[in-house]
Amino acid sequence: MSEISKSDRLKPLESVCSPDPRMTSYVRRDARTGEMRPWTLEDFYAEVESISLRGSVPANIRIHFETARNLLLYSWFVYRFFQVAEMQAYASLEFALKERIGKEKSNLSHNLQYAVEQGWIRDDGFEYYKPSPEPIGEPSDLDANRPPTPVAEPQSRSRVVAQILPKFRNELAHGSSMLAPTGLFTLGVCADVINQLFDSK
Repeated sequence: MSEISKSDRLKPLESVCSPDPRMTSYVRRDARTGEMRPWTLEDFYAEVESISLRGSVPANIRIHFETARNLLLYSWFVYRFFQVAEMQAYASLEFALKERIGKEKSNLSHNLQYAVEQGWIRDDGFEYYKPSPEPIGEPSDLDANRPPTPVAEPQSRSRVVAQILPKFRNELAHGSSMLAPTGLFTLGVCADVINQLFDSK
């Protein structure tokens, strides 16, 4: 049996507020000077803070999603919280779909497809998931699992999201050793969908 790495063990009390060593390897390019500099907690906080649910979303769902945001923020200190934050965001998304549909219609995949068919989720409603040369939340390797940019046809982005999010959720929900800094992208897309569900109501 292999040993658990030091970074994955319970943190020593004196290191609780220290960044996870894996977070310190990321860099950010200064838009003005073009120079690279280490990513800071302030940078990461700003990215997490920018992902939010609007006031049109019921408070109980917003509270649920705030837990995902806090988990994502604390991945600065515990790298493996990235995937825990993603699972919470997926749960918030399922919660929102149930609330919007009015009953538990089916599983996540069917509910997302239903929402797209009803026109509740539209390509022009995405704020975080949109084609761009720069991925969400620099640095560039923060969204390794980002779905490919779909071709420009009606509702293509919405259909891709409805297909891909349940696959990512199932990968985590059924037990996985996956470890990737994809939380900013995942929370952003989940926020996009949840916001649209209640904006369209």
